[in-house]
Amino acid sequence: LARAVSHPQAMGVEDHHGKLEVMLYNYGVQVARRPWMFIGLSIVLIGASASGLATFEEEIRPYNLWVPSGAISLDQVDYIAGTWPADGTLAMSVWVPKDGKALGADNLREMRTYDEQIRGIVVDGDAVVADKKDQDEPDEVYAPFAGSWAFDAGDHQSTSVKSRCATRGGRCDAQSILGAFGPDYDWAAVDDVKILRDLSAFNKAAEDELVPETGSRKAFDLHRVVAELTTTEAGDVTGGRALWLAYGVQQRGANFGGFEDAVNT
Repeated sequence: LARAVSHPQAMGVEDHHGKLEVMLYNYGVQVARRPWMFIGLSIVLIGASASGLATFEEEIRPYNLWVPSGAISLDQVDYIAGTWPADGTLAMSVWVPKDGKALGADNLREMRTYDEQIRGIVVDGDAVVADKKDQDEPDEVYAPFAGSWAFDAGDHQSTSVKSRCATRGGRCDAQSILGAFGPDYDWAAVDDVKILRDLSAFNKAAEDELVPETGSRKAFDLHRVVAELTTTEAGDVTGGRALWLAYGVQQRGANFGGFEDAVNT
């Protein structure tokens, strides 16, 4: 080995080899002559590179991840959170039908089916709590989330299912065009013409007035849930470009996940 190090030609390294080969060869020679020095340098470099772990903090808030530090918008977010604290978030989607008929009977029936699927989700909170036990948070942080959870417990016959929804006026906060129709509305018998006629009656009604055509009270304006809503001067609804669908979900401080992930999926 000593002879090979002293005479590179013995290992087949010729003088006419390129500079890169010569550099790598000389580097290997130095490592072979001073192995402990290079081991020590490697440990020092790795330790220096990992020194930031001492100040590592987990951050899940997108505005802190993507907005530059010191931006005035971060101060405004902190002010709003401190002045008007919220215990919920929105799991939302926007529906843009390919046929352009956002208020078509088929599209609304499809949205209603999707809504029923969302409301049918039941999250096993016990499994979530068990998964969180491996984290550094104390058990009491996640203990309140044990049990079975759905968006609205009223949609389920089991009394053990608890609501995960944020409430507004004592009711689960769900915002969509479906709120214009009562629970007994006959979806199977409607067509595009009847849908527009019934929504026109809803649009013309006064706030909180019972609308017989839809079987519900007017609790919101259609412009809140229908993008580019078109109407006549008399208030008759003629169409819309897209639909807004959102579910208010409780946060309660800890990052429960589960239901929010299921809804967004």
